Amino acid sequence: MNHDRAAEYAYNTLNGAIISCETVKQASKRFLNDLDRQDTEDFPYHYNAEYAENVCKFIELLPTDNREKLKLLPFQSFLICNLFGWRTQDNGMRFKTLLYSCARKSGKSFLVASISLVYLCLERGFSKQVLFTAGSLQQAHLAFDKAKNQLRNMQQVSPAICERFKITSEKILDKDTDSFAVPLATNGNTGRLDGYGADFAVMDECGNIPNKVFTDTKQALETGMIQNPNAVLCMISTAGTSVNSFKSECEYAKKILSGKVENERYLALIYSLDGEEEFLDKKLWVKANPIIADAEIGGTMLEKIENDVQTATQQGDLSNVLVKNFNIWKQVTENPFIEMSEWKKAETSKMDIRGKDCYIGIDLSVRNDLTAISWIVPLDNGEWYADSFSFIGTSKGIERKERTDEFNYRQAAKRGECELSTLESGIIDYDRVFDWLMNFIEDNRLNVLGIGYDPYNSNSLVAKLDKSPLPLIAVRQGPLTLNVPTRGFHDMLLSGKIHHAKNKLLDYAAANATVKIINNNWLLQKTSKMSGKHIDPMAALIDSYVIGMDYFDKQENNEEMDNYYSKDFSF
Repeated sequence: MNHDRAAEYAYNTLNGAIISCETVKQASKRFLNDLDRQDTEDFPYHYNAEYAENVCKFIELLPTDNREKLKLLPFQSFLICNLFGWRTQDNGMRFKTLLYSCARKSGKSFLVASISLVYLCLERGFSKQVLFTAGSLQQAHLAFDKAKNQLRNMQQVSPAICERFKITSEKILDKDTDSFAVPLATNGNTGRLDGYGADFAVMDECGNIPNKVFTDTKQALETGMIQNPNAVLCMISTAGTSVNSFKSECEYAKKILSGKVENERYLALIYSLDGEEEFLDKKLWVKANPIIADAEIGGTMLEKIENDVQTATQQGDLSNVLVKNFNIWKQVTENPFIEMSEWKKAETSKMDIRGKDCYIGIDLSVRNDLTAISWIVPLDNGEWYADSFSFIGTSKGIERKERTDEFNYRQAAKRGECELSTLESGIIDYDRVFDWLMNFIEDNRLNVLGIGYDPYNSNSLVAKLDKSPLPLIAVRQGPLTLNVPTRGFHDMLLSGKIHHAKNKLLDYAAANATVKIINNNWLLQKTSKMSGKHIDPMAALIDSYVIGMDYFDKQENNEEMDNYYSKDFSF
């Protein structure tokens, strides 16, 4: 094939001429593999190299603020050629979703502005809507203002562009096609998107958007795009400092790149270090900061990153540097109970626990908003398996609760991780909780060795359990009781002895859990007393471990006693 910027970049990342991270190499392999199978029965897409080159040349014609000639860098061309070069059989755009992530100050706003103008100016259609969305209007304006300035600069050298576009502080209007581009701030309220039917939508700095807001915004934009087969949603961001929906989106994108999941209409490009230890090698910084390859910008960027690394090293906390400078997701919480990278390592598929011994912990809600039941099951190999189920109160409305707690409980209910209150009042129905627990135990034929609960928050559920034959054990919530089990659970999980089911609500609780240290004793608590984020499923899990942690020691003692008494003492 003729010279193509994307193909050249792909080959250079794979042969080592360009230092790249694993996800970029996977994106390169995907691109080259797709070239070989284009226009086949199983792959009804083709790559229009000529159009891709024309798009790149159009962007390079956009005058810079200082009127200098613009030359796209190879990594920028790779993204642009992928997004606009791949076409459907009727010459529409192949990709309906773009996820682009790299370290800060790598030209994300420029790229977003440029591809938005390409869509507005070159892609087919009339009355197109290009939306720049973000959590705040100031953030939404960053890429919009960049596009606005690019177009204004072009107007100064092109009478045709000057005639075609009307530009104001809040809108770009294409008079020829009756299309427009606007910045929009959701501020946690997706109702601001009502009335729009986006054709090309940007969600900027997704790593900073709370779970519920991200999910609702994405859903609102995608819903508005349903009637346009050529619509595109772009999610752009650097990594963040908390487990949120965009991180989950990045994990999904990585599965596409690795081939674990197939989605031919999802374009993902993620630039990051392949491991935290790589920050020690300056030659590898380009993996997360591809703009360093630019001779002009590279020197300044390297110096800035060097200063950031040096300052962070002196302060003894590299978390923010790893996130912002190297695009690595890092939980930045004071005294986190468990690093989420370690928690995810312990994830396993759902296990069959029928007929097993089991310890159950119950964390009862104070305000009738979330009650959690967690259980831990000793396995034959000396390890443990854990899982959880919760009951969600909706007295103030599920939308408000999801927004406050920053978690999508309705999706969790569909996954089988929780149940929403069905009472008209929205409070938790403890008769229903009791029935669920009894059915769970019976259905799995569990040998329940103990049910741990906090006596301080005991209610009607505890009273009903007390009348049952199940062994009910009070677990007082102080450091004297919880210190050893909390430390023990933490150490057992890190050593690979505790495994937990794939359960996003339990993940959410683990991410929100921190350790309060009182006289060197550990006590579990949430990140902030004022925070709406819950740790109840994790607290219930710790309660179950409190009463079960000596299980294997008791088993060993019982075995020794059995062996002792089974000896033949005859003379």
